[in-house]
Amino acid sequence: MSTRIAAAFFALVCAASAWAQTTAVVGGTVHTMGPEGTIEDATVLIENGTVTRVGENVAVPPGATIIDVAGKVVTPGLFTPYGTLGLVEVGFSAGPIDAVQRGETFTAAFDVADAYNPRSTLIAVNRIEGITRALIAPQGREPDPVAGTSHVLSGLAAVVNLGDGDDYLDRRGAALVVNLGEAGSGLAGGTRTGALLTLEHALEQAADFRQNAAAFARNEHPGYDFSVPDLEALGTVSSGDVPLLVHVHRASDIEALTRLAERFSLRVILMGAAEAWMLADELAAAGIPVILEPTDNLPSNFDQLNARREAAQILADAGVAIAFAGSQSTTHNARNITQSA
Repeated sequence: MSTRIAAAFFALVCAASAWAQTTAVVGGTVHTMGPEGTIEDATVLIENGTVTRVGENVAVPPGATIIDVAGKVVTPGLFTPYGTLGLVEVGFSAGPIDAVQRGETFTAAFDVADAYNPRSTLIAVNRIEGITRALIAPQGREPDPVAGTSHVLSGLAAVVNLGDGDDYLDRRGAALVVNLGEAGSGLAGGTRTGALLTLEHALEQAADFRQNAAAFARNEHPGYDFSVPDLEALGTVSSGDVPLLVHVHRASDIEALTRLAERFSLRVILMGAAEAWMLADELAAAGIPVILEPTDNLPSNFDQLNARREAAQILADAGVAIAFAGSQSTTHNARNITQSA
């Protein structure tokens, strides 16, 4: 697939209403990514900035702007499933780090949507090459002597679109980000067990809060280790409305997480998951998707000893839903997502 062609098409989509009320992109090979499959010599009709029809022999209204893309490929907009677009401009600047959760005041309820900047210079740069939507996620970092310690629960991610309008927030609270394995151990006293127990304790408290919220409001309950906003955010996970997006690599940690997810009836998405291929059949049976970091195919730490290049193929063959995101295709370089794939 030509990234330039996809990008050019979606630049036209975004600008269609400015150029003309109706635009027709004709003659290309359209990958619909839906039940229509791939359509040769197709027409994509855009009216007032919205795609209204896709197919063969689509009638083009008189006066429409026609873009001939014969011999080229057209796709839907690209989605980058993990990053910090709109939360950072220069990574090492002295300004606030809006994507990083710190302290114990708000953990699960830390919502990066409120810090999103739709006017970030990075938005237009990535949109040029076909990125039309992104998941923006909070992060945890190792203890900082000034800013404090992050929590195992990093907070709530959001889905944003990269259009020019005011309706850029597609979904607030799209996932609750959690750190397990080696990443979580650094936020939980140095042990991976501590990170897993922190998550388990939070889920247990959220379940108790759902049953005793009224008593708690009347001061007839001993209280909780988490704030009410945190417990409410965790409640959306316990109810199954919001998935856990979990940073984890080692197969044994993934197995422990799978058992916890089954116990609490959780929806789970794995992020990174270098050793997930070793559990391909189990993940497929549990319906747990994986966001892979394809450039991290060598063991950079002991959690990734079994990293391998064929991980995506093994998971896909087993029926695991996969997506791609990694150090070369997030935030500043989200436009490189096709190269990662």
